Amino acid sequence: MPEAEAGVSIDDDAPVLGACAVQCNTTCDGSLLGNGVISKRLELEDGIPVFQLAAPLRHREDDVQDYAAQEIKNAIAFIEEHTGEKWDWKAYFECAERVNYATKCRLEWLEMNKTDYPQVFGSNLALYTETNYMAICGKVPAFREVDRKITSLPSAPTASRRRPPTSTATAPSSGACSRTFTWTSSSGCSTAGASCR
Repeated sequence: MPEAEAGVSIDDDAPVLGACAVQCNTTCDGSLLGNGVISKRLELEDGIPVFQLAAPLRHREDDVQDYAAQEIKNAIAFIEEHTGEKWDWKAYFECAERVNYATKCRLEWLEMNKTDYPQVFGSNLALYTETNYMAICGKVPAFREVDRKITSLPSAPTASRRRPPTSTATAPSSGACSRTFTWTSSSGCSTAGASCR
């Protein structure tokens, strides 16, 4: 990802806009390296000042909390200086609370996916995660209701959706063979055996 971002910047395919830019490494050293290329281009060629917020990779450890908080305060001071706008702390904490709720829900979805009845996985989970964290980032209150609805999806089949414990089906194949499948859950099947005619 950092290589792609740097390449887009070098090839002049990235939008250049705004009074300033804030870059963050969350949580990848490669981002810091790629961001360095992008920031130099923004600063030297486009005249856009850049703040590189270096989030600690051990972000859950007690010994980095003061440093992390100061980095955020420094980024906010940088934004205020270059935009002439005062930071809206009320909106900031409202967004942070929504992001924390979304993270709580996402962890529940991952637990749900460990069951025989996963509900949120693959491309759906990836797209929602990228939209929610990278684009929305707590700014749209409606996502909270969506998160609540997704979290309420059943992690076990309801009576109306329950399959018989085991059923077999023969699937034709090209050629002279057919395969017998034994369904073991709603998420897939395993080959019970093959018979040739």
